[in-house]
Amino acid sequence: MSGAFAQFFAQGGLGNKGLTQQNNGYYRYYGAKNNKVEKDEWNKHMGTFKEYYELLESFDKYVMGEGTRKDPARTCRDLFDWYPFKESGLYWVDPSEGSADDAFLVHCNKTSMETCVYPRMSNIPSSEVVYQGADEYKWVMSDLKDEEGIEYASSIPQMKMLQLLSRRARQNFTYHCKNSHALHKQNGKVVLHPIKIMLDNEQPHLVSTTTRKIRMFTIKDECDIKDHEWGKSVFEVKSAKADHLPVYDIATFDIGDKTEQFGIDIGPVCFS
Repeated sequence: MSGAFAQFFAQGGLGNKGLTQQNNGYYRYYGAKNNKVEKDEWNKHMGTFKEYYELLESFDKYVMGEGTRKDPARTCRDLFDWYPFKESGLYWVDPSEGSADDAFLVHCNKTSMETCVYPRMSNIPSSEVVYQGADEYKWVMSDLKDEEGIEYASSIPQMKMLQLLSRRARQNFTYHCKNSHALHKQNGKVVLHPIKIMLDNEQPHLVSTTTRKIRMFTIKDECDIKDHEWGKSVFEVKSAKADHLPVYDIATFDIGDKTEQFGIDIGPVCFS
């Protein structure tokens, strides 16, 4: 928008007149009387135009963040819209705008226009989640680690703003297993769901179940056989409502025996 005003000023604004032909030649015509009226009008409104133009320039600069620490973008979609030559990679974003002090680093996916926020701790090794006893659902963060939940690179207010600016979200996580089922199957059908996830709406969901807004996908399942070897199962959660994600906790069931071990990798939550 400010570009239009820049062109307006460059062309002389209200003072420019068209070319008029006289005596077989062209020249720029300024009628003395009309010129004075136009100059008066110009002077009358020039201050307002300049203030408005400067405001638009500052606004453009404000929203056209380049993705740097000092000049973060609002989202990755905004970044690629303003700077189509930029490639996928790590950039700084500030969804709430204002001061850049609370900007955070994300991965921007140019193909999907996603803003992907990483967890502060992406790996929970088996040595940190030891449990022996009767099989029952145990939440990894709250029960086994005595922590509130999985933390992410952004603050909670920034995460909420990013959710508001997005339409959908997705996230992957990996369940590393040794003699521990991620999905218990019989005849190829799931008969027990040994894993639950706690989403941002504070509602637990069983892995491999779907609702109208939330869909779960099993990308890989190597935890269906107890052979005393390490394997892994990979899951993806997709939501048609961005405020359902990220995942804040994971509960597992088949871990009570001393031969049963597990660990978890948490992938970034990607908003689009």
